[in-house]
Amino acid sequence: MVLIALQVKGAFDGIVELKAPEEWVFTIQQSGGSETRGPVHIRADNEEEIPGSRGVTNFLVSFEGSKKTSYITVEKSNNIAAADAEDDFVTIGEFDCRGAEPVEWHWKETTTFAAVAEDNDEAFEELDFTEGDWYDVTDGGNSVGISDIEYRFEVVKKGKKGGKKRK
Repeated sequence: MVLIALQVKGAFDGIVELKAPEEWVFTIQQSGGSETRGPVHIRADNEEEIPGSRGVTNFLVSFEGSKKTSYITVEKSNNIAAADAEDDFVTIGEFDCRGAEPVEWHWKETTTFAAVAEDNDEAFEELDFTEGDWYDVTDGGNSVGISDIEYRFEVVKKGKKGGKKRK
């Protein structure tokens, strides 16, 4: 098992929290290979049975020439405090990767981001990052925004156990 963390940082204007998306959009690559697929959409609420196992996962994929089905399981999605992500990378998601791993995050195509503003804890849903940055105005007339998003993937843990057990 390889547990991979997706870490982000950026500039947050008037925002106190960025909520993790419900759907992750990645380009994935076969572990130890060069074949890629993407963009693929992975949702934590999607459960698929892992072939030849009693476990479930969130995303299955088969690569040409591979005897086993590869899969990615969303292990953790974290809402992040904007203040923590201003200067340092912080983990927004962790993924158990078996035979495939994310190599590119299509965050501009993710429509399930949400944020909370400093101004009366006002919530903003379905942030649109298609232009790269997001800006809006609170009900109180204050401007808010998220810009200069950077991300990286970090291997957090390697081991043997993985997948979710069926309920």
